[in-house]
Amino acid sequence: MAEILIDEITNGTLGGNGVFDVLMKSVTNHLEREFKENRITGLEYSQVYLQVMQSTLQQSITFILSKQQANITAEKTKEELTLLAQKVITEKAQTETLIDGTTAVGGVIGKQAGLYQAQTDGFKRDAEQKLAKIMTDSYHVRRTTNNNEPSPLGLQNTDISKVVEKAASEIGVALDIVNEVEPTP
Repeated sequence: MAEILIDEITNGTLGGNGVFDVLMKSVTNHLEREFKENRITGLEYSQVYLQVMQSTLQQSITFILSKQQANITAEKTKEELTLLAQKVITEKAQTETLIDGTTAVGGVIGKQAGLYQAQTDGFKRDAEQKLAKIMTDSYHVRRTTNNNEPSPLGLQNTDISKVVEKAASEIGVALDIVNEVEPTP
């Protein structure tokens, strides 16, 4: 908390500009008017003056403390608004998507969406590879047991080659070896 400076309360002069000085000018004017109109006299005047002085000093300190508290609250509110604005930016960055609605912009949500897409692609590639393996294994077994045996379910060398080529192109494998393995009829 900020310290209270004496100069904020009083300059130590009758014409000072501290809070106590300003309030006492007003109080003194009221007391003088009441004294001149004989509403406060003698002993009463000294009692009222003492009470007014104590009350004014207390109110001056309360005013300074309230002013400091208001400044602290205003600064805190300003910092909270800055933090809230940053939080809005962060939340948008984590959740917004591009116009097509499929590609995340970035942040945690974007990374998760990228991971999900990579997993989906991985499952597709894995299935393609397994299918190509099954088909080539099946074809090789059939060809080694009976050269004249027709392929079941209409699977011909060209059908197997198409699947293998598609799987190879999807996973980025060169087809030179695959084409050489194809047996002669």
